[in-house]
Amino acid sequence: MTINVDKCKAINFTMWSVEANWSLNLTINGQPLKYCKSPTSLGLTFDRQFTFKQQVARIKKIEPRLNTLRSLKGKSWGCAKEDLRLFYIT
Repeated sequence: MTINVDKCKAINFTMWSVEANWSLNLTINGQPLKYCKSPTSLGLTFDRQFTFKQQVARIKKIEPRLNTLRSLKGKSWGCAKEDLRLFYIT
């Protein structure tokens, strides 16, 4: 199996702010890995100290949109699932 170094990122997870600023010099097959302060994996944004501040800010940003979708659906009335999906995608 070959690893695509361009898609790999390095991050230093720690609870101490002093250690969070350390730079890592990691390599795979002699190629250096890019250092990332807040990588995203499966839609979840991580940060070095596991505070999830960026993730919470992102959720707060989309909250009004989700509330709009909630108002368009109802148990006995509202848009069909296909129509809600179109609103969600756009």
